[in-house]
Amino acid sequence: MASSAIQYFNFNGNAGGHFGGTVGTSQAQLPSNPGTRMVMIKADPANTDNIFLGKTGLTADFNATTGGFPLDAGQESPWMPVKNTNELFVIGGAASQNYSVLYLQ
Repeated sequence: MASSAIQYFNFNGNAGGHFGGTVGTSQAQLPSNPGTRMVMIKADPANTDNIFLGKTGLTADFNATTGGFPLDAGQESPWMPVKNTNELFVIGGAASQNYSVLYLQ
């Protein structure tokens, strides 16, 4: 029998959680969720501009040094390995951009 290409991970029996937020043109750190292993962020489909993901010092542009990973309205990030959701920052290209976060522990 051929082995499956799908891998399943045991996250200590914890499903993790989800939360949402609104961001403007100033960077915001995601809230703390220690023990996180993977995180995915989705931009609200009704957003009027991009949101950008990155580290502290993040800017809402495509600058090679400070610019973040852009998400168009309705777009989601890939699963990203982190130890805590607060390792990530988000910033909007305009005021009042919404996002949702799903994390696994």
